[in-house]
Amino acid sequence: MGPSHERVGISAIGRRSRERGSALIISLMLLLVITILGLALFDLAQIENKSAAASLADYRAFELAQAGIERGIRELQNGFINDVYGSESWNDGVSPTCTPACNVNTYSTLNIANTTIPAQTVTNFGTDPGGSYTVELKLLTVGEANNPISAGYTYPHGLTCFSASTKALIDPVPATDVCDNLAFLRSTGTVNGPPGYSRSRTIQVLVRASSTSPFAAGITMGGGDGLGNPVIVGQVNIAGSVNVLGNVNSNPAIRLVQGSQMWNHWGQMDVTSLTAMRRRQRICPVGADCTGGLNLVESLEADLRVYGNITNNLVSLFNASSLGQPGVTACYGPGCPGSGRVGKGPLDAIYVADGCPLPCTATAFSLNSGSTLTVDGNNITKPYPFRFPGPPLARADIATPTFPDLTSPVTIAGTAYANYQANFWASHAQAMNGGTYPDIGNSLGGNGPSGGLDLTVLDFADAVSWTDAAGNPQTGWICWYQASATLGFVGNGNNCGTPNTTPGKYLTPANPMLLNGNHQFNVNPFGITYRGAAIWSTRQIRLDGGLTAFNDGTGASFCSTDCFPDNHLLVLMSDFQIDIATGALPLNRVMAFIFANTSLVNSQRGVHIVGALAAKNTLCFNGAAAGSCTTPAGGGPPQFFQANMYDPRNLPAALFAPSGLSGERWRVTPVPRFWLECRVGPTDTLPTTPSGICSYQ
Repeated sequence: MGPSHERVGISAIGRRSRERGSALIISLMLLLVITILGLALFDLAQIENKSAAASLADYRAFELAQAGIERGIRELQNGFINDVYGSESWNDGVSPTCTPACNVNTYSTLNIANTTIPAQTVTNFGTDPGGSYTVELKLLTVGEANNPISAGYTYPHGLTCFSASTKALIDPVPATDVCDNLAFLRSTGTVNGPPGYSRSRTIQVLVRASSTSPFAAGITMGGGDGLGNPVIVGQVNIAGSVNVLGNVNSNPAIRLVQGSQMWNHWGQMDVTSLTAMRRRQRICPVGADCTGGLNLVESLEADLRVYGNITNNLVSLFNASSLGQPGVTACYGPGCPGSGRVGKGPLDAIYVADGCPLPCTATAFSLNSGSTLTVDGNNITKPYPFRFPGPPLARADIATPTFPDLTSPVTIAGTAYANYQANFWASHAQAMNGGTYPDIGNSLGGNGPSGGLDLTVLDFADAVSWTDAAGNPQTGWICWYQASATLGFVGNGNNCGTPNTTPGKYLTPANPMLLNGNHQFNVNPFGITYRGAAIWSTRQIRLDGGLTAFNDGTGASFCSTDCFPDNHLLVLMSDFQIDIATGALPLNRVMAFIFANTSLVNSQRGVHIVGALAAKNTLCFNGAAAGSCTTPAGGGPPQFFQANMYDPRNLPAALFAPSGLSGERWRVTPVPRFWLECRVGPTDTLPTTPSGICSYQ
């Protein structure tokens, strides 16, 4: 082989050697890159694992915090239910208790046991590390509840509450009073997982105890006729709340016509009725600046709740009918313009079925001919929160609680009765009939020449006896005074001839007369006044004349010691039809709590119905024509004004209220707009009040 061939061979060998060196370098570089990528992926996996663990810990901590809120609500509800009737309070030092003592200035730890959930193995999911929750409670003053800005807080809006002063009928309520039925709950859930995975989250909510009695509400309706016909129908103006149980066939549940209105105030009430009642607490409404006490309003805290099938139309409005109004009212009542009342326009809330998709007016609501809805936050999509009155948490097994009626099971003064009408009422109330009590039969019973009670009926005095809610025998007199057209319910050892200035002559709602009448209850034009307190179960009711509760209001000034319904109250309950202002003439007013157990309630002509109104079947107003409602048009519309006890704890114990299968007398629920999660950072400490990182924006 020649020299040239040797040089070529040596050159090729050198080139191949250099190529092998380059490949090695490239391989090493690729290996380095792959190693770096592998380490990066490993770190990413570690980060993902930590993130997943952190997210899971966050979620568990949130659920534990929510569990603490639910536990706190349960403890507070049990406290109310277990308190002696009429003395229910979260400020009594009995239930709840806190460390340090529950107070209005700072959060205190609620004394409850079993707040730790131990770690446990979950099949197919590994180990649940468990955790714990701590529940804190803060009470509120009346001033803080009514106008939060006055106490330095930025709550979403003001609320009314009851206190020691409302129980004692003190008007106005001192701002320094402590609310007995409002409290903030704050719950912190903590998960102690593997190192680095411990998490805490904190939830805050304002809760409120409210009575489930239909006599502590506005209009309360049952399921109707079950055929899909509306339970409220016709032309009527309603000031206050409406709660319709309805049924899945309701289509619609409410049908209002001819410019019917729903108000959240007493601005349209006649001044005689207005000054016959104690004033409501004024509150700061949603969206208002109430600094210095400006812009406070009187609110009935009215809402609309309708149960039913969302695929049906539930509320139909015609001819410019409106539920709620924008803004506030003009000044009304004594003292205007300086110290009178200004009423809230929008409704507090609307709840329908299981909620409805926007705009809701395609299904749940039918707004015709200029009809409108005005509600705080313009939110009409909220679901109906419970089937009235709803079971307590202890009775979550009850799928379909029933509307409370005269045959419902009740617990009164600690004694359970399977049937209110058959087991309690029959054994406690004075049995009345036209034969035993001819004066009643010939007047109210409609058997006399006038067919009802009016100024042509001469004075009479009928002795009665009954057993009060606590089982004590009582005696008294039903007195009719012709000259003043006054029906009196007298007791405490007095009689019809006792001077009216005698303290305690007339019975009060704390110990009302209980009457079980096998007769009609008819009042002729131009109406009567009643004085004292009675619960009267009767047959058909016909009110062609008004019922005015005695009071010391003057029209120019408010009542003080004689007010409706706290001092003078007539409760009418019937299994038969109730007709109000269906005669030839309009009425001035009917001041009473009225309960229709099975039949219709008809109201045609102009009348102010002031009090509470409940019916298991149907309310038929002016111009109603649906199902069994055939109330003629003309002379209307009737107007209803919700007027409850100044303090719901003063409701007569002998009145039935949900208990047993139908729920309980009190329900504790979160207040809408007051749920929030505190914005707690890694180094933050929870504030001692609903402020700072736990403040409302």
